Amino acid sequence: MTTLRFPFLCLPNDLCSKVLKTMDPHEIIIYSLLSKKARSMFKSLRLPISSVQVTMEKRPLIVFQFSSNSIIVRLRV
Repeated sequence: MTTLRFPFLCLPNDLCSKVLKTMDPHEIIIYSLLSKKARSMFKSLRLPISSVQVTMEKRPLIVFQFSSNSIIVRLRV
């Protein structure tokens, strides 16, 4: 089975923003952790995050609180 990759970062910024707006918030947040450019694109969306909580344990935990729901990201170290 071959895996095809889409050159997302090669798209113009306005098209990247439109694609990001169609993604779920947890997908956007995880994407933003990939690179500086991805983080910059995430910031330009101005998602209404009310709080962020980081817990450093055996498996670090990040909780993003939006107005209607929250997203939990557990990191593997």
